[in-house]
Amino acid sequence: MKEIKKGLCFFLAALLGVHFSLLNPMAMKAEESNGIEDMGEDYDEELYASVDMQTDEVSLDVKDSVMEPEREFSEVENTGVELTESSMVSVKGDEVSGFWQYSVDSNNEVTIEKYTGAEANVSVPSTIAGKIVKYLGEDAFRGNTWIVSVNIPDTVTSVSGSKIGFFSFGCFYECTNLTVVSGMKNVTSIGAGAFSGCSNLTTISFGSSLAEIGEDAFESCKKLTNCTFPASLTKLGDGCFEDTELISVSLFLPNVEIIGSDAFCNCSQLETVSIGANISIGSSAFSGCSSLKNISIAAGSRVSAK
Repeated sequence: MKEIKKGLCFFLAALLGVHFSLLNPMAMKAEESNGIEDMGEDYDEELYASVDMQTDEVSLDVKDSVMEPEREFSEVENTGVELTESSMVSVKGDEVSGFWQYSVDSNNEVTIEKYTGAEANVSVPSTIAGKIVKYLGEDAFRGNTWIVSVNIPDTVTSVSGSKIGFFSFGCFYECTNLTVVSGMKNVTSIGAGAFSGCSNLTTISFGSSLAEIGEDAFESCKKLTNCTFPASLTKLGDGCFEDTELISVSLFLPNVEIIGSDAFCNCSQLETVSIGANISIGSSAFSGCSSLKNISIAAGSRVSAK
């Protein structure tokens, strides 16, 4: 009987053991499930607390780095700085008046440094803040594709430009929709690349004071067919009218001294050229002028080696 009871106990123990062995995996899965749910509820907190939940070797405070931009924005917001139209553009000059950025020199004369407007027809002011506008800076209209016509007042004496290496960049560089330039009555110099790349320019008037036209000043003005040069002109820079559509060029003038190299190079529509006496003519000044029929050069003028 004892042996029967002993066997029954072992049998029951075996049954209970099987029961617990079946329940334990389920319990473990339940615990794991509960753990995942708990992690889901506290996910944000755990994420910000530590990147590595398995080891203490790497710990990153994500919360601080995430929130840093918000703090920076709040600091700017709290400075009381008000964003306006003028503060959202790059200021080239010392002063701003409407769409005109400008600087004032020691003679109290104004240089227009940048026009920031988008008008099609623009008249440069003759005065700003009671000061005379004397110069147009080399960046004043550069790349402005809205402007169609511009009037330059009598007060302006220089339309600026510059050359860096082989490239010239000037006041109206690549104003590709510019067609008409008027005024310039008292402009004495037109800088390097001042109107270079103005591919739709058809009309420009030179005043009686113009002395110098800089390098590449009107290069690639492909619709420019006519220019009347004043008697005051003394120098035409290298490549100044290269790749234009001029039909005739008259430089039979009393004061011209230099016609630069490539000055009228590749003017494929150029038919007639007249050049006065004692002028230095640069090499290739008229090369590539495939339509050239008549050219007259007065005594004393010469082609330079350059």
